Amino acid sequence: MPKVQSTAKILYGIYFALTVLEVVFLLLGGMPLFESMLTAFGTAGTGGFGFKNDSFTSFSPYIQWVVTIFMILFGVNFNAYFLLLLRKFNRAISEEVRGYFAIILVAIGIITANIYSLYNSFGEAVRQAAFQVGSIITTTGFSSCDFDLWPTLSKEILVVLMFIGACAGSTGGGIKVSRLLILGKTLGKELKQALHPQVVAPARMDGKLLNHETIRTTNVFMAAYSFIFVGSFLLISLNGFDMVTNFTAVAATLNNIGPGLELVGPMQNFGGFADPAKLVLIFDMLAGRLEIFPMLVLFLARHLAQILIVQRNLKGATRCGRPLCHACVLQAKRVQYNCWKTNAFDRKDCYGIRFLYAGRPLPGLLVCGLGRGDGSSYGAGQAFCQPRRSSRALLLCVRLHGGTAGRGLHGPAQRPVYLFFACTLASTVMEWLTAKLLERLHRRKWWDYSGKRFNLNGYVCLQY
Repeated sequence: MPKVQSTAKILYGIYFALTVLEVVFLLLGGMPLFESMLTAFGTAGTGGFGFKNDSFTSFSPYIQWVVTIFMILFGVNFNAYFLLLLRKFNRAISEEVRGYFAIILVAIGIITANIYSLYNSFGEAVRQAAFQVGSIITTTGFSSCDFDLWPTLSKEILVVLMFIGACAGSTGGGIKVSRLLILGKTLGKELKQALHPQVVAPARMDGKLLNHETIRTTNVFMAAYSFIFVGSFLLISLNGFDMVTNFTAVAATLNNIGPGLELVGPMQNFGGFADPAKLVLIFDMLAGRLEIFPMLVLFLARHLAQILIVQRNLKGATRCGRPLCHACVLQAKRVQYNCWKTNAFDRKDCYGIRFLYAGRPLPGLLVCGLGRGDGSSYGAGQAFCQPRRSSRALLLCVRLHGGTAGRGLHGPAQRPVYLFFACTLASTVMEWLTAKLLERLHRRKWWDYSGKRFNLNGYVCLQY
């Protein structure tokens, strides 16, 4: 566990260092500190928060190049940076990383040749192509021009990049380059076996065999992704907009891009959609960010009210003073969890909660708390428990009270309505305070909902 902790610290350090480095480069380009921080935060998290209506159109070429480079860097698997620090260069430049940069270079080359006639110089064409390719493939969503006015070929390439996405282990969204590589290798394997049934043709990635579980998970993800995309596309088509608008709207939300084409292009927005269509797109954004499965599980779990509380008191356990759990191993046929502390392998009392559907535990859904055996418990919000062999487990953080063996769970964990309204109130207060603070600091409103119904001082609105 000390190795896991140190690795996590290094990865967070890399994230922080890249963010600070981008801020420094933006400051050198003449951008104010506050705007530099906003840009760096939007780039690092590939969130694409633009504080100007034209995004980055009005910024200098230097600023656009800096943002382009850092968008692409944040789309790389962070394990690559970690391996580079360890001087393991061969492992760092994996097939996924090579494929990621190859896709970017090819896309920039084709788009540059296609849009060259629209700009005054070759350098400007390359800059605009690189910015948009970096923004779309990393799912950041910034824009330096209205690429909806580009030729059809360039727009089609950008739409393809929306689906490809960044590397696994990065801050980007989309399907991910690694999954596409696995699908391609699986397809090649099946074709070889179709031509030569007696030949064993294993699929390999980075020199390692792809096991059946990895291939199956990838195929299931693609199936779920396709069903959600088609269903969302059909549902929002009820608005009566054109096919390009509907298609790219779903692609932009499910892949967490931001802008699409036509009515949802880089200089447009999603305001024209009716409320039911917006709910569909909101679901797509959440599903895409959470890697599909957690959202599907929530909608399938008709029996979420059934909660199985498992409490395991381990004899001779050494109580640790730090409420941080790193690993929970699901044992065969019994929902029991072994927990280890951060800096040693001492066990301690642990209980977990798994949600049931049709009497069976749901994969990837877990709430965990650490009991101290003295009539109280650590909050689950301070613990980190993840089921083994779960690609992206949905961690439900609930503050637990009174975790003794005989009393079980108390507090918000048993009152979901209370928990819902508490979270709503907390987010509302935070938004109001943030808006008030920004207005005090900059003497202007960063957003204003005064024209909306059910608003509070223009800072908070029920609709948003």
